[in-house]
Amino acid sequence: MRGTWLRSAWVMALSVLIVASLATVAAAEVTTIRWLYPGGEQPVSQQTWKSQIERFAKVHPEIKVEVIDVPWDLAHDRIVNMVMAGDGPDLIQMGSRWIPEFAEMGALMPLDQYFGKEKMSLYYPGLVKTVTYKGKLYALPRAYSTQALIYRTDLIKNPPKTWDEVVTISKKIQSEHPGMYGLGIGGANHVSTLSQYFTILYTYGGRVFDEQGRLQLDSPEAVAALKRYVDFYRKDKIVPNPLEYNREQLPELFSAGRIAMFVSGPWGGRALGLPPDNDRIPYASAPVPAGPAGTATELVSDSTGIWAGTRNLKAALTFLDFITSPEEQVQRDLIGGLVPQGPTMATRPEFTKNPFFKTFIDMAPHGVPQPQPALWEPFQEVIVNMVQSATLGMVTPEQAVKQAVQELRAKGLVPAEKK
Repeated sequence: MRGTWLRSAWVMALSVLIVASLATVAAAEVTTIRWLYPGGEQPVSQQTWKSQIERFAKVHPEIKVEVIDVPWDLAHDRIVNMVMAGDGPDLIQMGSRWIPEFAEMGALMPLDQYFGKEKMSLYYPGLVKTVTYKGKLYALPRAYSTQALIYRTDLIKNPPKTWDEVVTISKKIQSEHPGMYGLGIGGANHVSTLSQYFTILYTYGGRVFDEQGRLQLDSPEAVAALKRYVDFYRKDKIVPNPLEYNREQLPELFSAGRIAMFVSGPWGGRALGLPPDNDRIPYASAPVPAGPAGTATELVSDSTGIWAGTRNLKAALTFLDFITSPEEQVQRDLIGGLVPQGPTMATRPEFTKNPFFKTFIDMAPHGVPQPQPALWEPFQEVIVNMVQSATLGMVTPEQAVKQAVQELRAKGLVPAEKK
């Protein structure tokens, strides 16, 4: 009996050792990667990344993904601090506007050798430009938006085709509905103020920089676009004070019956929390009103790159390729109310059979990529100050643009002039 007991005990101990050894081996084979995700704490974003990680884990159990969710207003500095400390996240989700800065500081790994023509053919050419810097690919697009006009269909039978028509229709609405403005625009100290001005700028044929990074803001088109923006408030009086609102607050004014039109991305409709054909504030989308150069929209994207110092390159590349596959991109866009990122994805019936959403897809060929200054944060400050100083009447549009041009040069923000 004693011998039998000893043998049983020995077998049991050996089994425990084997199980422990296998667990150790399994643990050693799992690679953990970190993904810094600005805005990841928000409900829609959280729904997106959690479901993507769950699907990824089913096909790649050998890779564990940890998300570092950071509010957008803290994300830029958090990324810089982590990189400077040598503790960067393996994957960096970011506004593509930060790519030039991060590329110059050596924070991002060029991805050209890992993602070729087949992968890049998934995207609109203009979108690829937002993640390319000095001829190198530094990230893959993850979120993409165009702009369109959102308007009240119970008040506006035919949406305005030009900015002049916006003024005419707005004044008619205001005469018939006291207390309501025809249009809403954002001009607060916020990144969306740049999008609001740039969208008008592009319809006037203006640009901030050309494709070589040379300054183009010092142009009659830029002055005329800023004058149009300012006139909406100071001369035509068809908008509430722009400085009191950013673009993300315009849906609130729209749903409260204070404005009848605003320019936004497709999330502007989602933010209303009502379908387009609702009984209270029915709405639809239309192309951005045309300026002298026709309709246009700013192309804005978020993207994901890989930290140049990662020690988990293979795992990071595997995950990045997975979350940017067409099926994953489409699911993310549908959840987030975003524009599909390429012509093939845009043909999906989930997008094309939705009249409200289709307008934003149709705007894609009219898109102009977001400017790529040497540093985004001080660039944003210069442009916001330009818009606000002119809106307040402190300076003329001509003077505001001239001052902005001088500041961009003095602060070394012009890519082609950066030493």
